[in-house]
This record gives sequence, C-alpha cells and structure tokens, in this order.
Amino acid sequence: MQRCITSRHQCVAAFDTELQFFGIERDVVSDCCYEVYVDRRQDLLERLADHAAPGDREAEQQMADDTALRDRLWRGFEFPQTSTPATVFYYVTGFFTATRITIRE
Repeated sequence: MQRCITSRHQCVAAFDTELQFFGIERDVVSDCCYEVYVDRRQDLLERLADHAAPGDREAEQQMADDTALRDRLWRGFEFPQTSTPATVFYYVTGFFTATRITIRE
C-alpha cells in the first residue's frame, strides 16, 4: 500500500484540500510525517478557532445550511425518484426539452 508524504514546509490547509479533492483518507499519510501533519493541523485549527468572530460562526451556519440545500437539490436532480417535486421537475424538464427539439426541426 502506498503512503502519502507531506513536506514540513507545505501548507496544511492546502494538503487537506488536496486529500479531500482526490478522495484520500487522512490515515494514509506516511508514518514518517503523520505526527508532524497532525500537530500542524491541530495548531491551524486552534488558530482559526481563536480568530473566529461571533459573526463568522453565523456565516458558517448559513454556509452549512446552503450546502445542505445544495446537496438536497443535487440528489433531486441526480435521482428524481427520491421525491415527488424532483420527479415532477424531471418530467417537466424532459417535456420542454423534447418540445424545443421538435419545434427547432
């Protein structure tokens, strides 16, 4: 099994973003740099928590709500059988697409 190696000079947030983008779990970070990675990540999270203002927490909550709505919409578009409104939207969109194609030709 291959392991990920990170540099001591690499930004922890950037490394986390890359792990998340490629769908790699954090536990595949090699033993030689896992402890340094975890320590630097914990320091980063503490600094971010210290600098967070009360308004930032409200903004984070709003962003979480927006993400939840976006996820629900995505599931509705991807799997229209999940709910009645998604199914109706699926058929209405299909109808107008077919109508547009028919009228154009």
